[in-house]
Amino acid sequence: MDIAIFKKDTDIVRGRYEKHLSLDDETHWEIIAEAKKLNLSLTLRMQDYYEDAKISFEELGSFMRELDTLAHKQYKDTDYVKTMLREIKSLAMKAKQKGKQLYIIAD
Repeated sequence: MDIAIFKKDTDIVRGRYEKHLSLDDETHWEIIAEAKKLNLSLTLRMQDYYEDAKISFEELGSFMRELDTLAHKQYKDTDYVKTMLREIKSLAMKAKQKGKQLYIIAD
């Protein structure tokens, strides 16, 4: 799964990322399992590893707060998961600064 910002909406079809990061399936599973327990609706949009989703510009602040909540939890590989959560938040902050939405691209 890739989490991405695109320069233009038309770049989505071409897969031309402006910025992106890849999330492996095990880390994805750990984040989603915790998000389910906490009912974090924006994070749960990433629930289906094989389905695209997006977080709108207007939702980015709330999404980043959800990521902060998740960063305070314990995981099987806590250091790596927390690093990935920080990276996702950093990407969300960049999207917000650019006035763009964040896309979740399925594998």
